[in-house]
Amino acid sequence: MKREQVLLFFALVLLACNSNIEAFQEWSKDENAALMEKEMGVLGKHSQALEFHRMMLMECTDQSQAPYPEMRLLLDSMTILRNTIQQRRMDLKAERAALWENGDASKKKMEEEKERAAEAHRRTVADTLAFSKKYEAYQGLIKAHGIVFISHSMYADSLLNRLIQWEDSLEYQGGSIAKSKRRLDELGMKNTSKIYLDYYQPISQMQRIHKEFQGMLIGLENAHSRYLTARPDEGFFYGPYLVDRPDVLMTERIFDRLDSTMGVFRQEERNALLKLRR
Repeated sequence: MKREQVLLFFALVLLACNSNIEAFQEWSKDENAALMEKEMGVLGKHSQALEFHRMMLMECTDQSQAPYPEMRLLLDSMTILRNTIQQRRMDLKAERAALWENGDASKKKMEEEKERAAEAHRRTVADTLAFSKKYEAYQGLIKAHGIVFISHSMYADSLLNRLIQWEDSLEYQGGSIAKSKRRLDELGMKNTSKIYLDYYQPISQMQRIHKEFQGMLIGLENAHSRYLTARPDEGFFYGPYLVDRPDVLMTERIFDRLDSTMGVFRQEERNALLKLRR
């Protein structure tokens, strides 16, 4: 009977130990998840800033100029804070795993770990706040210096929206030419007469400009197709000491030409109207 009591005692002790270990493991899992949740926002923002910075510097012609040194310091600070937050959680996770593997999962030890967990949460919250301030300062420099990343897909969308607007102008030109030609024909003059040719001269210029305008739009449509089929996540930067893309500059100059050409068309349109009113 005495032997049975001893065995029962050890069985109860073992059961209690296993119960403590299971409770410790479950609590440790929840604590790790809670710290990881605080960590995720920092990891996402840091990865985003790091990738942006890496791509931007590949296009930078002089990294010693503002704002790049300050941006580098802010990114370094963000990296330190990110690593500190992540390492704190990983260290606690490893230490707790060692405790239950060694069977040291008593209620007293669990209370000690709960105190350490509370301190870890406080420090992670403080580090996360510090990270957010560095991140906001970094984003502030980007905005203040007009640094912008334009992906190929974004630029393709921009081209399409502007193309649609200028195609409306092309349609307007066609209608204006037809209207002016109809008014001239209604005057009943022979199309070989000197006065007819004089009246037709601004209309002829409108037709020439219309054809030139149409050619520029075809060039923009081709550019749109190139950017639409390019890798959508790649692109180019605008900002101080960042290299210009010759293809983008050439494409943007077409829009400037469209604007000036439309101005010339409207002048010829007025000239035609003045002649037809005589």
